Amino acid sequence: MQTLQLQSESKLSDKAELQAAFQLFTQMSGQLETTYRQLEQRVEQLSTELAAANSDRNTISSDESLPVIYNSLMNYTRTSVRLE
Repeated sequence: MQTLQLQSESKLSDKAELQAAFQLFTQMSGQLETTYRQLEQRVEQLSTELAAANSDRNTISSDESLPVIYNSLMNYTRTSVRLE
């Protein structure tokens, strides 16, 4: 009879441990989902910032080329137009 009681207590203990493990697993899964959503938001934010930085860079780059274009046009008009 004592063996049956020990087996019963062992099963209850195993059941409690299993329930605790499932509860911990559920909690950790929730935290993982939250962290993943935060990571996705951060990636979206950084992608937006990168796109803006690239756009600014392209604008600056094209602005820097304006003097070169202007000088080329001025040189062309000086050599093409002859004053008599």
